[in-house]
Amino acid sequence: MSSLLLEREKTLEKMRSALSQARQGAGRTLLLSGEAGIGKTTLVDHFVQEQQVGSCRVLWGACDSLFTPRTLGPLVDVAAQLDPSVLRAIGADNATAIFAAFLADLSASPTLTVILFEDVHWADHATLDLIKFLGRRISRVPALLVLTYRDDELPVGHPLLAVLGELPGSQVERLPLAPLSRQAVHQLELGSGRAFAGLFEKTNGNPFFVTEVLASAGQDVPRNVQDAVMARLRHLSVSSVLLCERVSVTPGHVELALVRHGPEGAGMNIDDAIDECVKVGVLQIHGDTVRFRHELARLAVHEMLLPQRRRKLHADALQALLNDPGVTRARLV
Repeated sequence: MSSLLLEREKTLEKMRSALSQARQGAGRTLLLSGEAGIGKTTLVDHFVQEQQVGSCRVLWGACDSLFTPRTLGPLVDVAAQLDPSVLRAIGADNATAIFAAFLADLSASPTLTVILFEDVHWADHATLDLIKFLGRRISRVPALLVLTYRDDELPVGHPLLAVLGELPGSQVERLPLAPLSRQAVHQLELGSGRAFAGLFEKTNGNPFFVTEVLASAGQDVPRNVQDAVMARLRHLSVSSVLLCERVSVTPGHVELALVRHGPEGAGMNIDDAIDECVKVGVLQIHGDTVRFRHELARLAVHEMLLPQRRRKLHADALQALLNDPGVTRARLV
């Protein structure tokens, strides 16, 4: 089994069970959630590859992180595989006709249909309406609707949460994916023939991070990981990026007083910046401290800093500690 499918057998069994029910005409909705890199796409791909050729029709569409989201993007991706009436309705921009034509296509299909909509945390409002429409009627058609999303990027009030909350509970299976255990990470190390000190602590069991480090031939932060972290930071405000830079110079938990120190801390709303970073899953709060969710992400941000900028942030952190009358010598060291 692929390294990204370790500790996923129970989830696969639930997906197979839902598929069996859908094959008998009682459609189901699967909600596959987890942070970026947790292996949602790999799991779905493995699940699809298990099916015998011709035993089902697979409709695979995706939402994208675009400044202007595509209207009904996942449905447009698969429209060519559907009855022509769906494309005609899309061309006429008639939501009622689009939804009805799609449902009719699923009902008339001679084989089971597996509908895969990826990254629905980025879905436009029309796609969310389609998910609600289809999810409330899925039990009437031989179809399995699989939705993947990053649950750590759904702040309170996100429209997807409202949509998922209105789906019939008896027809929905929630499948959150957890990080790999320490034992699984060790198993991957043994399989790769390499040993990396603190690999579990550095990656927090994220399968993507683990496999990239093992394939990196000793790089502290693999290039693919750097690119993934930078992609997430590009969606943050300037204040939040500056906050991440400040937090990156201190491993582990960082006192909030420490990140508030310095000109930038005084010139930006630190609480708003922290809230934004927590919402997108980059930082975590623990009491009066803040830290990166993944040590590897902290290292990626730290390596991104220009030398002069890095020296300044380290000097600021040291000065903030020196200004604290309660600081211990061990902490200063």
